[in-house]
Amino acid sequence: MLSLIAIPRFQLRLKVWDFGNSFQEKFDHIANDVKGVSRGCDCLLTSMRMRHLLGVALHAGNFLNGGTPWGA
Repeated sequence: MLSLIAIPRFQLRLKVWDFGNSFQEKFDHIANDVKGVSRGCDCLLTSMRMRHLLGVALHAGNFLNGGTPWGA
């Protein structure tokens, strides 16, 4: 135990070693989440239903703003 204490910055070295051993697992978890968000974005960008819903919201907003300085 005394020989381990004599190693300079032993605790920091252990933390770096632990980080190196667990990095791939943490990276895979985050990469999987990023893929899920990316697929969700692609789904929204290509969805005709979402496009229609946004069109209805735009039309309703234009109607509500009609006759005001912000409307047509």
